[in-house]
Amino acid sequence: MGKNKITLNGQSFDDTQIKGGNVFISTSLACDDLAIDTLDTNLDFSGYQRTKFVPKNSSGLLTKSKLLFCVQPSIRILATDPSQFVYGQKVEYYRDNVLFASFYMISINRVNKFVYAISCVSAIGLLENEMHYGGIYTGQTVPSVLSDIMGGIVSYTLDSAFNNVRVYGWLPIGTRRENLQQLLFAEGGSVFKNTNGTLRFAPLKNENENPLADNRVYMGGDVKYHGKITSVSITEHTYTAYSSDKESTLFEGNVLAEQITTPKGSEVSGTIITFNAPMHNLVVSGATILESGANYAVLGASTACKLTGKEYTHTTRVVSKSDSTTTRAVVSAEDNEAVVKDATLVTLVNVESVADRIYSYYKASRTVETGLVVGNERPGSKVSLNDPFGEAATGFIQSMDINISNTLKAISRIVAGFVPTDTGNYYTHSIVITSNRNWTVPEECKGKIRVVLISGGQGGGGGQRGGSSTQVTVSYTSSSLVPIPTSGYGLGLPGKGGAGGTAGHGGRILQATLNVEVGQVLAVQIGTGGAGGAPGTSSGSEGGETKIGSLTSSDGSYSDLGYVDSLTGIQYAAKGKSGLAGGNGSGGVSSVQNDSNIESVSVGNYAYDEDGNRYSPGATLMNETDSSRIRSNYASAVGTEDDLRKGGIVSAFTTAQPGSGAAAGSNGASSTSLGSVTSSGSGTSRIYASATGLGALNGASATKTPRAVTNAKGGTGGYGGGGAGGHGAAIRGAKTGEGVSYIGGSVKGGGTASGGSGSYGGRGGDGLAIIYW
Repeated sequence: MGKNKITLNGQSFDDTQIKGGNVFISTSLACDDLAIDTLDTNLDFSGYQRTKFVPKNSSGLLTKSKLLFCVQPSIRILATDPSQFVYGQKVEYYRDNVLFASFYMISINRVNKFVYAISCVSAIGLLENEMHYGGIYTGQTVPSVLSDIMGGIVSYTLDSAFNNVRVYGWLPIGTRRENLQQLLFAEGGSVFKNTNGTLRFAPLKNENENPLADNRVYMGGDVKYHGKITSVSITEHTYTAYSSDKESTLFEGNVLAEQITTPKGSEVSGTIITFNAPMHNLVVSGATILESGANYAVLGASTACKLTGKEYTHTTRVVSKSDSTTTRAVVSAEDNEAVVKDATLVTLVNVESVADRIYSYYKASRTVETGLVVGNERPGSKVSLNDPFGEAATGFIQSMDINISNTLKAISRIVAGFVPTDTGNYYTHSIVITSNRNWTVPEECKGKIRVVLISGGQGGGGGQRGGSSTQVTVSYTSSSLVPIPTSGYGLGLPGKGGAGGTAGHGGRILQATLNVEVGQVLAVQIGTGGAGGAPGTSSGSEGGETKIGSLTSSDGSYSDLGYVDSLTGIQYAAKGKSGLAGGNGSGGVSSVQNDSNIESVSVGNYAYDEDGNRYSPGATLMNETDSSRIRSNYASAVGTEDDLRKGGIVSAFTTAQPGSGAAAGSNGASSTSLGSVTSSGSGTSRIYASATGLGALNGASATKTPRAVTNAKGGTGGYGGGGAGGHGAAIRGAKTGEGVSYIGGSVKGGGTASGGSGSYGGRGGDGLAIIYW
């Protein structure tokens, strides 16, 4: 009986038909690679066909001596049709009639008349030819993410240790194999290939050591010692959607739809638009979004459309681990530092696990490469042996390169001294501490905690005083009021509402990792929020510092985006809101007065508080027939001789004063009356008229203060004061007649007024501490 057998589409090939071959199987001990196992072999597809030959002109098969005459030679022919073998068919390799491994056909090529070269890959290889559209992950479990990546292409099982492990971060558009590797690297899953071709994802365990007898270890081989590295550094990633993220145009033009299968498996008529970075808040005009994810959108047919979106804010933090005895670097080496930068599923929750795993792998003492007689061990098996130089070594098989022959020899790579670390997320619990207290390290802690210390937020700046009114004088010839030179005071210009106070910045943020012991007590001190600034000041007070032991938030920095908790999505230490301005006062429309605007008035606007309550500008006495003009009061004294031909005329004109501006908590002041005018005449010799305008109204002062905020956020800026109203108009004109000896009177313009006071800024949010373990 032959030693080797290969089955392909139900047909078996034995040692006589197997013309050499190679099997390569491997696993990644650090979960940093996802190698494709291969089977390459040449198979003889020939067979023999018997045929009959009879003598020429013979009438039968008997000779003269009555003996049977028959020649039945065998003819070598192509007995197997190679066209029956197609991509993806299972190929099984048996050793001693026991299934050794299963693969899947990738290609078949004819190398001579009867021999064909077969190239096959493990199930991982099938995933290399299928795309996965990735996405943003905010706590989905490993089983759900793994199912989406595998897409039903390959059967697999998942160790229960990963059932409740949650996934955070981002996966770009890539092959299913690439994104599977990202998931396994982040969570520490190793791939084990079952002999039937299915996959098993499980942690690599430091147990079940298999001793290899010396008679199974070939002479020769080598032991490699790698260049010493000084440290490993792992970059953790955070992706957060903020309303302030910059909007970008992702697609603009015509959409030519075709029948497609979407990334989520729907059959639609559309086109897939892909993005180079994760996007949120997708909006389309002129078309319909049929399906979307962080990396793509499926658009329906359109002659002209525009797709926009906002790119997630991507922040990073580097976690380093160093040891002078670290001697191994496989992922990358820069200046003797092993670096992992682009593993975008590595986040706060698992970065410590990743760092520990990579560190443990790097400091493995040596790699043994030697020939082994193949037994039950496979890549991922823990073995002990005497290396080619007689020194004892214990480690894990990383790969086996096997020639298919009578004696199965595997050139094996064994990483000696490697000890697997915990897999899954390192930090699975968290607590937010908002008041001074002692915190005891719980039993679930694995020896480290991540602390985020955030000081109290800065108070908001005080609101600014509203603007004062401006006096306006008039000197022009009126064509509508009276036909005489006119002088006096026009409607005063109003003051603008005071600006709201500046927003306070959020608390200072410090992140640190501490080595702790279960039961250890840590004193936590929380900083208070800063007080709001006084009215008219530029900023509020700084918040108090938050401390744990010798760590203090004062060594951190603040950011307008604050800090977002990866586990909950809650934002802390964000910048506050700017204060709301006071309302403008009512008043004149121009400093240059003329007939068209001498009575025209601009009405002040509303003021609001943070709850949306509205406060009105003071009422202005408006003309009943023209709502854009202020109510007026007229008086004139006229000489009587020949109806003004030889007499004189004096005219006086006043208006009500406009209302003042509002502020949060207070309406503006309203006008109550018209200005006063008087006139008198005595024949044609003595006439006069006087005008007294009303003074401007002060703007309302803000009587509300913004509420204190929480979560170490910066305080809200104070409310601005209301602007002053403009003063009322007072105008007097006169024209001397031939017989008039005296024309008199007076003009008293309204005085200016001040804007109202702004309010104090809002208090900043109290600080806090977040502890992950």
